[in-house]
Amino acid sequence: MNTRFFEKLELNKVLAQCANFAVLSSAKQMIAEEVPSSDLKEVRERLARTQEADILLFRFGASGVEYFDDVTDLLSRAEKGSTLSCAELMQVNALNRSARIAQTSVFSFAGEEIIFIKADCARLYYDARLEDDINFAILSDGEINDHASEKLFDIRTKIKSLNARIRSKLTEYITGPTAAYLQDATVTMRNDRFVIPVKAEYKNRVRGFVHDRSQTGATFFIEPEYVLEMNNELIALTIDEREEVERILKSFSKRFGAIADRLRADEELLAALDCCYAKAQYAYSLKAINPQVNRRGYIDIVKGRHPLIDKERIVPVSVELGKDYNFLLLSGANTGGKTVTLKMVGLFCLMAACGLFIPAAEGSCVGVFDNVFCDLGDSQSIEESLSTFSSHIKPVIEIVNGVNADSLVLIDELGGGTNPDEGQA
Repeated sequence: MNTRFFEKLELNKVLAQCANFAVLSSAKQMIAEEVPSSDLKEVRERLARTQEADILLFRFGASGVEYFDDVTDLLSRAEKGSTLSCAELMQVNALNRSARIAQTSVFSFAGEEIIFIKADCARLYYDARLEDDINFAILSDGEINDHASEKLFDIRTKIKSLNARIRSKLTEYITGPTAAYLQDATVTMRNDRFVIPVKAEYKNRVRGFVHDRSQTGATFFIEPEYVLEMNNELIALTIDEREEVERILKSFSKRFGAIADRLRADEELLAALDCCYAKAQYAYSLKAINPQVNRRGYIDIVKGRHPLIDKERIVPVSVELGKDYNFLLLSGANTGGKTVTLKMVGLFCLMAACGLFIPAAEGSCVGVFDNVFCDLGDSQSIEESLSTFSSHIKPVIEIVNGVNADSLVLIDELGGGTNPDEGQA
């Protein structure tokens, strides 16, 4: 189809409205860039998918597609052996979870009407055990569960115990005879080690290692010799903890890397499924129906409502064309709805060709055309030195050169923009 005429019929605006119902950013883009098909079989399949999505959502109560971020780059990194962070693993797991929910939701319904979407969902892959393992092991974007492994639990138990012992020992400094030497009765950290703040004049009274000094020089942060070994042990345990966390994250990353190809395929399948659900939700919002389609050029719109006009102001219009006659001339007063009717006819044909339902009464029918041509509105251009008349004649010449027996042509005020005698000719 010649895409140049789509904007004149405002298909781009309709697709943009429909895209707002999509959950995934990739699905929003797919809908916004959708091109009408001129193949009758493909159009019927697109409409059938929208019909199935409508049944799943509004009859069976399917859950739709759960949101996940674009994780293509993360999957590639995992595939190459990189270790993903907690946050990144949760992002990839969201895709894994979305695939599971989409498939199990569709398969839980026994309706024989669901053919295409069930076939698509059958191709979805997910690893439920990996999903559960990550949900258990990773608590947040930067936190691993203590019980993620026995070794991690053992290390963290030792760290907690050692922290308590160090604080208990330092408390003796704070509450004992050395309390008079301290700037504050607090325990603080310097270079990942527990220290106490000692007044500068008493720094030689507390045996230990000086880690820092305040900007004023009034306070020295000293690690007492009694906790030196315990601090060393704590540092060693912290290194062990970091290495074990890294091992756990690497293990999860490796498992995702092994199924990266399948999950990349899931991204595409789920985006396509999200498109179907978005089209069904858009149809529901418009109270639209699944139109009959044909290649005979037959159009029978019953009480059609242009989707971009306020529902409270719209006047339904019925139009029939292509059965007893192939040409239809609309005439009437200004602001009578002629242009809107022309746009509606072309737009409905394009909407159906994209798999979108049309806001009309049941039994409405539209044709599937090789091309939908139109000349609507004034395309006068100063840059191209086109007059109003010339701006109409230019697309008419393009239409005449491209039209065939399977085309729909919509022209608003043919011969307008010049004197009546020449325009009539």
